[in-house]
Amino acid sequence: MKYFFTFAKKGSVRIPYKNMKNFLGQPLIEHTLKIFSKMYRNFNSAKFFCVSDFSDIETLTKVYSLTKYIDETKLKAKTFNKKVKEVLKNEGIKLTKDDVIILFQPTSPLKNGDKIVKQLKEFTESDYDLAFSTYPLKSSHYYVDNKSVNYNMIERDVKFNEKTVMVESGSYYFFKPDQLKKVYFMNSDNYTLLEDDYNIDLDTIEEWNSTELILRKNN
Repeated sequence: MKYFFTFAKKGSVRIPYKNMKNFLGQPLIEHTLKIFSKMYRNFNSAKFFCVSDFSDIETLTKVYSLTKYIDETKLKAKTFNKKVKEVLKNEGIKLTKDDVIILFQPTSPLKNGDKIVKQLKEFTESDYDLAFSTYPLKSSHYYVDNKSVNYNMIERDVKFNEKTVMVESGSYYFFKPDQLKKVYFMNSDNYTLLEDDYNIDLDTIEEWNSTELILRKNN
């Protein structure tokens, strides 16, 4: 079974109410809900949860009825791992070793649904505990030379493979149930990297406006 989660908070210091702010003509969170719909067509036994403290998002999820809205203010847990476990427990769901939990970040709205479906099927059949979206550093605006990688973006990890430097994009994650037993679900050496088509994380109004402008011009 596949369990999809997205966490969409009401509050945002840099962009107030950003998850309901229009991006390319629709609320930011709606881009993720649409991807959930694509996932449902490929994994029709999957379950989808939107965890939020924003009543406007609850109204929107009713349009996308396959996604269940979870009122985050009613959860006792404080960390991501514990919140996921609490939601599953409240829903009467007992995980098995073959289940997969998927986290989509709503602040990274552009995702290639077909590619994610393929990646998720491959991950399900693998022995990896964890997979997360990455992008090649060479495509980033951060400086790289032959001797070092200058990278400082909220202290995210830089991951290496045989060909190039890959950086965690923060867009989506897959992980097996045993990861929920850990304090931090990213704490695993048994991981694989998923190449993301888009390195877009809308954290500031400048990023928001410039990204929207570029995408409108390209389309």
